[in-house]
Amino acid sequence: MTTPDQLAQLLQDTALLATLGFTAPIAVNLAPSRNDSGAGFSWTSRGESRRQIGVNYFNSDTQLVNGSSQITTAGVTYLQRLGNNNDISASASVFRTVTGGSSTVHPLISVALQHRFFSAPSFILPGRHGIIEGHVFRDDESLGRYDKQPALAGVEIRLDDNRATRTDSAGRYSFHHVPYGLHRVEAKFKSGEPFFYTTDSPASAEMNAKVDFGINFAKGQVFGFILNDAGTGVRGVTVELHGSGAQAGNPPRTVQTGDDGKFSFLGLDAGTYSISTRSESYPDGYSLQNLQTAQTTVTPGNPAKVEISVKAIRSVAGRVSVYDAAQAKTVSLPGATVRLKELSQETKTNETGAFLFRNLPAGTFTIVVSHQGKDITTAVVVPPGPANIRDININAGAK
Repeated sequence: MTTPDQLAQLLQDTALLATLGFTAPIAVNLAPSRNDSGAGFSWTSRGESRRQIGVNYFNSDTQLVNGSSQITTAGVTYLQRLGNNNDISASASVFRTVTGGSSTVHPLISVALQHRFFSAPSFILPGRHGIIEGHVFRDDESLGRYDKQPALAGVEIRLDDNRATRTDSAGRYSFHHVPYGLHRVEAKFKSGEPFFYTTDSPASAEMNAKVDFGINFAKGQVFGFILNDAGTGVRGVTVELHGSGAQAGNPPRTVQTGDDGKFSFLGLDAGTYSISTRSESYPDGYSLQNLQTAQTTVTPGNPAKVEISVKAIRSVAGRVSVYDAAQAKTVSLPGATVRLKELSQETKTNETGAFLFRNLPAGTFTIVVSHQGKDITTAVVVPPGPANIRDININAGAK
């Protein structure tokens, strides 16, 4: 019932049924006014224990047509964390009612211990158990995956914060009789050197999963570029890193440059290193005489940058011809002067009218052919990469 008309209809129907003896009369006590008041306070501490205290108070005073009704509640709660997965809580409260001058008080005290499960307990799903295993390894390249890298032995591994083991000499660990469900696996690595995880720790895993933990010590690194003389990166070049001092006896580390010519070496000890390239790894079209070798000093936390430049081989060739009216056809023009205007380079055509310019930089240039006191010009674009442009055909007019 939501309206006075519906309430009046109910009273009328009830009176009729009571007169006929089908039901007992009912009484309706209306509440013209109701006043509610309340207050609450909470406090939470810092740190792992995360203590919480809460206080609350509520009072409801209802004025009825016949008398009054009052409800009062007050309580205090305390919550504290025990480890990562357990909480203990205690509460005390009082519930008081006053109706028609009669007061009733009900105290309530409770203590509870809560535990967060990361898997279904064995008594709920009996018989479904498996294994969780993996490796802890040095991930100097920050690959984030295990691929037979050097192992880290003696590292504590925790399962759901209630089981623990340590890695063996091969960096391997395993937990057997693991119940069905989602579990929390965490590596507790400790070191006097700065380090960071390259994989998740803690990690979530199902039963029968492999969970590997990669660790990269915050050491030095070298990155750089292999560029041609136009500043364009050279792809697929093998770069070697040679150490000195304590690292001198170690075999060189190698990487290949990416599409932009970039390379990097991570996880390096402090010291001096030399960086060189393998000539056989260069693509065609580069001058491989006197390839550069760079020297750099590595310190932890300060990446060293290296750039190695190699010259791209570029040339422009073509042919100059004229129209011979006596023969009524176009013929080659030997001995003509051909110049590259911007580079101040000059050559003469041979007996077949051919010309050639070698060892050119990248850019746009103007070819000028001088014949019978006149200059004939044409433009040529030399790209940043290796190039052998041969189709420059110039008609110098008629002779």
